Amino acid sequence: MRRFGLAIAEAQQVNKRRSMNRRAFVTGLGAVVTAPLCGEAQQANKVARIGVLWGGPAEFAKPYLEAGRRAAGDLGYVEGRDFAVEYAFGERKPGAVDVLAPGLVQSKVAVIVAAGDPAIFAARRATSTIPIVMVAAGDPVGGGLVASLARPGGNVTGMTFLSTELAAKRLEILKENRVRERDEVHVHAARRLAVA
Repeated sequence: MRRFGLAIAEAQQVNKRRSMNRRAFVTGLGAVVTAPLCGEAQQANKVARIGVLWGGPAEFAKPYLEAGRRAAGDLGYVEGRDFAVEYAFGERKPGAVDVLAPGLVQSKVAVIVAAGDPAIFAARRATSTIPIVMVAAGDPVGGGLVASLARPGGNVTGMTFLSTELAAKRLEILKENRVRERDEVHVHAARRLAVA
């Protein structure tokens, strides 16, 4: 049992390191998804407008937004020259994103990057035509944001790490590992008995 506990602790440490990498990846996702829009805008001598809808305070978003700028820069795009970002921060005020989302739509952004379920749902209520890139979504299938993870349909796309479809798979993997761990303990004990 102690060995199983150590395996869980080790898996938690690996998961913690992965989540830090995921954050940087997900943040850069907005830049990568909008890169084609920026390219089209350059050809027409027009700057692509990207809306960012974030339910929390601006200071919490800063590291993620900086990572997005770096990712865009790595692709050769520069904010202000190739694309412009319109920020809308809810500052954790109830209902703030519901007021901010229509403002982004009215400002005619080409795409909305929405972080967190309240912002994603607010953006979805505000538009059915502007593409919405969801970041840090809870359960987009269960919440009715997308038809399925494989084929989202509509104007919402993006990534999620928390979904009922994935939760079942995670439990299956945990069960397989536990059974494998138990079998290894029995084999090890049998070997010790055979040697003695």
